[in-house]
Amino acid sequence: MLQKGIVEPMPSSKDYLNFVLRQLSGLEKITYRQMMGEFILYYNCKIIGGIYDNRLLLKPFKSAKLLMQNLVYEEPYKGAKKCFW
Repeated sequence: MLQKGIVEPMPSSKDYLNFVLRQLSGLEKITYRQMMGEFILYYNCKIIGGIYDNRLLLKPFKSAKLLMQNLVYEEPYKGAKKCFW
């Protein structure tokens, strides 16, 4: 039973995964692995982030932080290291 104001996480949809993969289609060697209802994203066999509750979250690499502004950090799931979107 949920408490008022608490949103229960839902698994990410394959439709959202496909949307993200289309956006990244210009990059070679993008792969994914489904884990516990979510999707882990890889670039050149290295984890770059994932799709959690239909949100694309990226690991906070220095190079990505230099290219992007106004980053918002969130936990992919409770207790995880924060990623940004």
